Amino acid sequence: MRSIVLITGLMVVCGLYGQQKRKQKFPAKAYMIGDRVNVRCGPGTNYRSLTKLNKGDEITVMGKKGEWFAIKPPKGVVFLVVKRFVNRFDGTGKVLKDGLSVWSGTTAQDTRITYLDKGQKVTIVGDVERWYKIEPPEGAIVYVFGKYVRFGDKPGGEEEDPIRKVLREKEKELEKLKEESREKLGRLQEELERKRKKMEEALKRFEELKKEYDKARKSYLEAKNALEKERRMKERLQAELSRAREQIVGLKETLKKVGEEAKKEVRERRRPAPISRYDAVGWLDDMGPYVSGPDGAKFCLRRMRDGDMIAYLKAGRADVRLERFIYRRVGVKGVVKEVGGARLIVVESLDDLTR
Repeated sequence: MRSIVLITGLMVVCGLYGQQKRKQKFPAKAYMIGDRVNVRCGPGTNYRSLTKLNKGDEITVMGKKGEWFAIKPPKGVVFLVVKRFVNRFDGTGKVLKDGLSVWSGTTAQDTRITYLDKGQKVTIVGDVERWYKIEPPEGAIVYVFGKYVRFGDKPGGEEEDPIRKVLREKEKELEKLKEESREKLGRLQEELERKRKKMEEALKRFEELKKEYDKARKSYLEAKNALEKERRMKERLQAELSRAREQIVGLKETLKKVGEEAKKEVRERRRPAPISRYDAVGWLDDMGPYVSGPDGAKFCLRRMRDGDMIAYLKAGRADVRLERFIYRRVGVKGVVKEVGGARLIVVESLDDLTR
């Protein structure tokens, strides 16, 4: 009898052990046995919480990683994709590139959830900045801690604690408010970014206008300086012109006086000089290079240009330059000598009497 009991006990223990060692197959239905359990974007507490599950919430487990179970995203969870790689048609989007990353969020605690293929369609539920919010695509998974999960169908017949039910409803309302607040914050951030860009554009335009104004002002000042310089130059030219006119008037008067004096001198020269003032009057001629008169005289005085000789001439001083008056009618004064029967005048001075 004791042997039968022992054998039966061993069989039960072995059965239980084998049941524990049996590998769980996925996907599998399960439910939560804890309240306010975080649903995270990765298998660890360092990943951001996307939402919370409460006791009795049913889930679909897709796999296991350490102490964490990978589950299909529960209702209300949304992910992000970059706008420029999605062609939007109302609430639907079409992926424009292969390998488009789907993100759980934009913080350091978020991670890449899955990839999308070109042409794949997604359901768009909103947008924030450069991102579209989408419903979880096929293949997306999130994580819950394993100790709060039980496999199988949710046990029936248990009446939920009213306080727990109210707390869960309030928690859902809070999550909804948080989601709405995030959306409003996203819209406010987008509006702020648009206004910031407009402000930058306005500042840029202001700088451009300021540069144009400075350039125009510089051109105006340069033109003003040029006009002032031109005005001063015009004044100087007018002053110089006035001085030139005065000088011209002075020169005209001087020329008039010089002309009158020249005319007077011409009249004086044309007036016959008294012959008695000179020792001789006639036409001055040279003797040529090979002939000389008495006492080395090189010049002579004739009655006419080619007429008879009146006397030989010799300069009595160094400043008496007889060669300057060749072929001119002159009146000479000096010392008259008789040398070898020829008349010689040592000239002290002479006047040009040519008419």
